[in-house]
Amino acid sequence: RRPPRATLVPDTTRVLSTTIDYNAASGVARTSKEIMASIIVLGWPQHKGILDKLIGEKIEHIVRNTDKTIFICNLNGSLLANRKIIVAVPPLAELEDGFLLWLIKVSLLAQELNASLSFYCNAKTGEAIKHVKAINLSILYSIENFTDWDDFLVLARNIGQDDLVILVSARNGSVSHLNLLDDLPLKLEKYFEKNNRIIIYPQQFNQKYGTESHDEISTESLSKGIRTIQKLWKGLGNK
Repeated sequence: RRPPRATLVPDTTRVLSTTIDYNAASGVARTSKEIMASIIVLGWPQHKGILDKLIGEKIEHIVRNTDKTIFICNLNGSLLANRKIIVAVPPLAELEDGFLLWLIKVSLLAQELNASLSFYCNAKTGEAIKHVKAINLSILYSIENFTDWDDFLVLARNIGQDDLVILVSARNGSVSHLNLLDDLPLKLEKYFEKNNRIIIYPQQFNQKYGTESHDEISTESLSKGIRTIQKLWKGLGNK
């Protein structure tokens, strides 16, 4: 039996990279780090009801074990038929490290499809979206005030069968995570079955954080700390 394969495109080199791993989820997570991919694109689970537990065990593993921006896509039909893109954005999404990246990609997609963009979010997130130059492309977009995440399905009245539906989710523990987001993938599968749909998990962690933190530690302070530990160790040895 052949092991599952995972294919990723590293953002820096634009070179196709193929890997073989007996555990597909671990292979994707490992390879995304090795090639320093900025985005991971995954297919939607094909088994009916597999979204009952978040979005399936394999995809959940990838979400949990990478800090990359993840696009989970279900494309039932041609994207060329989509003339409108509905994007549901949770509160505080603008504070996530991956906010700018996914917003640029979605805006470029709308431009390529010659489709309009409608962002459903609260006022503060809407203002953050307006200030991103990427959406000032030759596309028509609107920002609709939306705060009723307890009744997410009210959006259905604004969504046609030919619309692309995008849900911006968040990893557990991130600043924009809502417990309600864990149940929304299942609702997308159930109530928007005929729509092309995408779930986005933005990059959560700042990759520069580790380097910046270490820069604040001077060589002198480090040497003093080592000498103190050595003295302490010698003192304990004499007792």
